[in-house]
Amino acid sequence: ELQQKLRQVDVSNKQLIHGHFVFGAHELSSQAEAKYLTFVRDPLKNAISGYHHVSRDAKAMYHSDYKTGRLEDYLLDNRILENDNGLVRRISGVGDEIPFGKMQDQHYKKAIENINTWFIAVGITEQFDLSIELFKSLGVLKKVYYWRQNTTKNKGSGKADLSDSALNKFKEANRFDYALYAYCLDKFNQSTTKIPFSQSSFDFRNKVYNMFLLPRKVVKKVRQVLGMKG
Repeated sequence: ELQQKLRQVDVSNKQLIHGHFVFGAHELSSQAEAKYLTFVRDPLKNAISGYHHVSRDAKAMYHSDYKTGRLEDYLLDNRILENDNGLVRRISGVGDEIPFGKMQDQHYKKAIENINTWFIAVGITEQFDLSIELFKSLGVLKKVYYWRQNTTKNKGSGKADLSDSALNKFKEANRFDYALYAYCLDKFNQSTTKIPFSQSSFDFRNKVYNMFLLPRKVVKKVRQVLGMKG
């Protein structure tokens, strides 16, 4: 499906392809001129989010194991490559080609090289609003206000469910992801020092934007309940 979309991309029109995929998608297109944007997230927070997704989504792989399974077991499950430097896997482009536990420094360095060569910017999930302000300042986005979707209520941090031993094992196993996250965070902080930004002002404007979207939200919710498309 991704390959089919990329074949239809007209780079001259600056089309945007978005989704969850491994670096190198541009190689599937006959038009090689491409740039990337991405968000990175604290590795542990990302893994905990993945656990909640797997535990609640009946269609997710390993749902049967973690519908009632422990977070600690999920984080250390060697079947789940996302929990073995998943960030470096995606940005370096190796994806699932490397077995669990076999990621090396060379893959981390390749991820850094890709960021510096191919990426317009890297956003930080924990600083989402400032990230999209950065994207706007770079001419990537025209509007920065948004409607929240697919959020999970009251899921907590999950850290309280982890033993020190499990946490240390996770951090050691994902040391390349932690290093890449730190690199991206430093790059992000340098890129946003001159961007005028007020979180309270942003929140207010985004709230007003969502008020205008309310009728559309209601219609969408009704269509979902009725099983209608669109």
